[in-house]
Amino acid sequence: MAEPPADRSGYRIGTTRSAESGPEPMSPFDPAFHGVVNEGPLEAEYEARNHDPATWTPIPWGLVAFGVVLGLLFIYVNVYAVLAFGFSVGVSYYLSYFVGMLARWRPGVINYVAGASTGASQVVLGAAYVLPAIFFLTQGEDPAYTMADVPSLWGLIGFLLVGGVFGVLFFQFYRHLWLVERPLPYPGGFDASMELLTIAHDARKGDRATAGRALIAVVLGAILSSIIVILRDLKIGGQALLDRLFGGRYYFEGVMPDTWTFRPFYNGAFYLSPFNVAIGWFVGIRIAGILFAGTLFAHLLPYLDPAARGDAFSLFLVWNSTARTLAAGAITGAGLTALIRLRRVIWKGVHDVFLRGRATHGEIVAKPHVFPGDAMTWLFVGGIVVAFFSLWLAGVPAGPVILLLIVAALLVAVLGLIGAKVAGETAVQAVSPLTLVALLVLLGVFMALGFDGPTLFIMGLSGAAFFATGLVMTTDSLLDFKVAHYIGNPPKRQALVQLSGVIPGIILGTILVWFLSQGIAEGTVTGLTAPFGRVFAAITTAVVTGEIWWAGFLVAAGLGAAIELWTGRGTAFGIGMALQMFIVVPIFIGALLKWAYQRNRAPGEGLRGLGAIAFPTGIFVGDAFTTGIVFALNQWVLS
Repeated sequence: MAEPPADRSGYRIGTTRSAESGPEPMSPFDPAFHGVVNEGPLEAEYEARNHDPATWTPIPWGLVAFGVVLGLLFIYVNVYAVLAFGFSVGVSYYLSYFVGMLARWRPGVINYVAGASTGASQVVLGAAYVLPAIFFLTQGEDPAYTMADVPSLWGLIGFLLVGGVFGVLFFQFYRHLWLVERPLPYPGGFDASMELLTIAHDARKGDRATAGRALIAVVLGAILSSIIVILRDLKIGGQALLDRLFGGRYYFEGVMPDTWTFRPFYNGAFYLSPFNVAIGWFVGIRIAGILFAGTLFAHLLPYLDPAARGDAFSLFLVWNSTARTLAAGAITGAGLTALIRLRRVIWKGVHDVFLRGRATHGEIVAKPHVFPGDAMTWLFVGGIVVAFFSLWLAGVPAGPVILLLIVAALLVAVLGLIGAKVAGETAVQAVSPLTLVALLVLLGVFMALGFDGPTLFIMGLSGAAFFATGLVMTTDSLLDFKVAHYIGNPPKRQALVQLSGVIPGIILGTILVWFLSQGIAEGTVTGLTAPFGRVFAAITTAVVTGEIWWAGFLVAAGLGAAIELWTGRGTAFGIGMALQMFIVVPIFIGALLKWAYQRNRAPGEGLRGLGAIAFPTGIFVGDAFTTGIVFALNQWVLS
């Protein structure tokens, strides 16, 4: 196999070959697969093979419909979780894999069904993060605007639908970059998905002994993490068992607090999360170390602020008011630096998407097999038309709508590439910090052009919701397309499956978010706080009134750019700045466990098996699945 060609961008570059040359690539179900994946050459072999229609998995539309329905059932759980706590868990994705594994579907079929499921259940997350801010700003003694200024529900549904579609389509621009040329690992999600597919594949091929051993390891890991989650979270009689036993000074709802009077980590140094430990195992020591460095840096800064008087609460308040802005700056600086360094590869991807023909350099195949150029063009044009009429008919003037569409679409394209890089490096969807960047850009552009009053607020927040929806679908597509790359599902078919879930998901989800958000703002819905909606409302007001901390944002952007130049992982440092210490410490512990495990392995031993892939997969999936179940039980059965 040829050595990877040099690239002056400073990043490692994969190698590609023609579809007619060389042997078939290693099977993704080979035990040695996990030892060579994400290095570039193997990905190029798959890219060439996947040009052959004989390797493609047909779309089973009946089972895809099952995946869509499954995803729709979990919309309420996702929306409720974001509005209550500011997080979500992709339960429907792993449930799709388990159903497919037990039903012995082909791996490609499982991937299709899971993609449709997440398209339906995840697309609404962007609306759940941002839309509550629109309603919060209608309240108070001096509201920014009234409900009469807010676009209609159906107008926002049409607008956000296009955002979700654009998120999937824009991923085609950098699919080849992040899956072939510089493959991103997507730790945890990818490893767990491939392990579950391997079990399904072994069972279908009659190797029940191997499948059985791996399944036992997955089940053992899932049982362990499920027990921990149940003891930590399930509230029988209003309190979880671990809170009854240890609650107070040394333990509270899964967090191990620092008991010093002067708390350096503010509200806890460790969270009892098997999920985060498994993420650390799959991330590895290098990425986990960069994440931890970013978190530590952000947590040391409040000591320089006179407003932090030394107690944990004031330290946390200072961190909370600055960390997201600084993290957004660091991610922006690192991401733009990556864009500049990868400009030739990105341009090649754009060229190959829209221009017909195979761009070749000797035996190097540059054209990813995505939508034909004319189909992509019509999809974009159709989306712009739908988005324009959705807002225009909803009461927003035509001129501002056109400007909003141009800026928001460009933000999805550019910042979506950065968001995919963050998710691919850390398994964290950077919705909050990157949506903050998008909001700052939108408000800055509109203020520079002289817009003010309700139009400024509505366009900024509507555009931010459009962007957040597109970003969620871009990062969601990364995992589904990455799995598809190795098992014979071509990008065009994978995108069609993904979009089949996006359309009903955004309609049902936005209706739910609309009425819940309005109820939260008016005080008629209790138990939900919409924490990120309050953050975006406050930031929008701060920008309009000139109170945003631009100097800190720019300094953090420079720091992120410097770390990206030094390590190639500046975006991981930036997302670390946005995470609380007790979340990152378990990730770092998981990475340390893997490092210690590998030091005791014989040279050349693969990473597959009970101790390396299957057991952590069970921990990862068991935590995600059980958290969703326990959450539902606490909210609607035991409350």
